[in-house]
Amino acid sequence: MTQNHPQYFYKDAKHTQSDSYLLPVFNDILENGSGLKVLDLGCGNGGFCNFLCEKGYDVTGVDISESGIEMARKTYPHLKFVRSDICDLEDFREIEKGAFDVIVAMEVIEHLQYPRKLMKVVKKYLKQGGYFWSLLLIMDILKIW
Repeated sequence: MTQNHPQYFYKDAKHTQSDSYLLPVFNDILENGSGLKVLDLGCGNGGFCNFLCEKGYDVTGVDISESGIEMARKTYPHLKFVRSDICDLEDFREIEKGAFDVIVAMEVIEHLQYPRKLMKVVKKYLKQGGYFWSLLLIMDILKIW
């Protein structure tokens, strides 16, 4: 795994601040997942993965943060989590190509040095006719201007 990435640290698996406005929206629009397979790229501490699992989705979470994945595995042992750079295709040996009905990247793209690599990952792991959900938090981008 590439070592040149910023590390995000998690002390617990509590929902993040953004979950306070994201989860009610998703709660309104998501129906029962009925086992649809979801890949959460940049899953952090796994809170959103668990939310999707409670809706009936079969979820796999991926994040580069060691503390995030450790916390996710400890708090949500019923879910699958992979510690990996979401843009490094070589690290995805554990994840089946073309297997996911939905891929999500919530508040992730703005943290990537090369966002186009993310789209290559989405294309590789998303089923034909699947959905890609992404949320870009503009406020983070405005901070660097």
